[in-house]
Amino acid sequence: MWFRFEKDYDFSPSAKGGRVTIAYKAGMICNVTRECAEKAEAAGAGAPTVKAEAAKQPEDSALDAGNHEEGGLRSSEDRGVIVA
Repeated sequence: MWFRFEKDYDFSPSAKGGRVTIAYKAGMICNVTRECAEKAEAAGAGAPTVKAEAAKQPEDSALDAGNHEEGGLRSSEDRGVIVA
């Protein structure tokens, strides 16, 4: 299930008897086990959500191709490279 973490959360699966801990950081949207989602939600660390790709993403960044004014990446034609 997809889960959005609003706070940092350390999850230790019961099946591993405390020998493994997975650290999730605030702002992460991850596909987690039901056990992880239930424990994280009970701890107030976040809530179930939609798939990561469907979640709102930040606006286009300066690294987008063609955004030359802000120092973005340029295509091969802009650099004078001939591509055969």
